[in-house]
Amino acid sequence: MQSRVKAARQNRTDRAAEKGTIVKFDFRQPPRSGEQVAVLEHVGKKYGRRVVHDDLNLNIRRGERWCVMGKNGAGKSTLLKMVAGVLPPDEGVVTLGRA
Repeated sequence: MQSRVKAARQNRTDRAAEKGTIVKFDFRQPPRSGEQVAVLEHVGKKYGRRVVHDDLNLNIRRGERWCVMGKNGAGKSTLLKMVAGVLPPDEGVVTLGRA
């Protein structure tokens, strides 16, 4: 059964290639960020009584590479969501794109 599904997919791909279907993408150059990409000052985040972040300070500069590591439930995703501006902190300030 899997080989039949694979063959059907291949046929669809071949037909699309024969038609000359070309998809073009236009990725515009984003504006250059400032020196400070993200600044977190005295950030705190809780879920109920569970404190995930307390008085967190973080400064991300343009050109830096960083990673977030920790155990499950340590608050990695919460931190990334706050840096991305998706999740507001309960305490403190998250500033994005400072000059």
